[in-house]
Amino acid sequence: YNNGTDVGSATKTGSVDQANSVPVTMGNQPAGDRGFHGIIDDICIFDFALSPDQVAEFYDDGQGFLCDALPDNEPLDTSPPVITELSGVNSPTFDTTPRYIFSSSEAGNASFGGGCDNTPDTAVTAGAIQQDFAELSPGTYLDCTVQVTDAAGNSSNTLAVSAFTVEAPDTTPPTAVIDQVADQEDPTTSNIAKFLITFSEPIDSNTFSFTDLELAGSVGTINEDPQPVQNTDHRHFLVSVIGMASGDTVTINLPAGRVMDLAGNPNAAAIVSDNSVTYVCDNCSINDSDGDGIADQFDNCRKTPNPNQLSSEACPSEDELCLPVVSLANTVVLICL
Repeated sequence: YNNGTDVGSATKTGSVDQANSVPVTMGNQPAGDRGFHGIIDDICIFDFALSPDQVAEFYDDGQGFLCDALPDNEPLDTSPPVITELSGVNSPTFDTTPRYIFSSSEAGNASFGGGCDNTPDTAVTAGAIQQDFAELSPGTYLDCTVQVTDAAGNSSNTLAVSAFTVEAPDTTPPTAVIDQVADQEDPTTSNIAKFLITFSEPIDSNTFSFTDLELAGSVGTINEDPQPVQNTDHRHFLVSVIGMASGDTVTINLPAGRVMDLAGNPNAAAIVSDNSVTYVCDNCSINDSDGDGIADQFDNCRKTPNPNQLSSEACPSEDELCLPVVSLANTVVLICL
């Protein structure tokens, strides 16, 4: 080293000779015949190898340097960090700054390469690391890498990021088709009409409820939220309408702006395939005692208007709470509490 800078080195093989009878000599051979011409100052003996940074630190200290500036027996760190992938980028994604999760066995400085080399170096701690890549253009990324360098200058393995695709921002509103389910009779003698709503793309199910749908042409009601046909599909939903009056036709519709897709785009107005069902019950007597548009045999409050049939609209104590039960023979039985 010259002025704290490494200027050369050589590799030697074999063992080091030891002779306890020979004194330690500085600036000369033990025989005393090859003296050093000059001044030797600040002599220190360490029992470990100094790193280049430590040598430079000693040089920068200048005069007044103390040999105990470093702790005794400080080991030289030559172990590189080990990094592994914990969770790849969700793919495909519309997020142009997608998140990547990896772990490092040591703290250090993370650098990024390949298609993700625009992500600035980041200080990381040991353990799980959640890293958001810098802005990425739409496309498929096959060569993104991560590497961590610890404080001693040891570089980790180069971690290959699992391939992922960034989609162009989605600005297209989802469309929906409303149709009768495959086994729906029309006209039907069963007081329930079932419809299938199929979206053009997965939607955010949390934005879709029975209040988003509109009914026309009958006195039916939707008593529960649309049910996903496949829990992981988020495109196909079953809707059931009950409480229709005999001879009437129920029509279901989904207006625009009621449901969001995964990118937050509101839906366009539904496309109608066959969104109507007619209910026919020749032996049914149609009575509507409270005039709320719900036939008595399907009204949960027969004496108090309750057109939405919501459970929050409690019936007065003097009213009968009648729950319809339909037998296999299509006979309506009222259970009044």
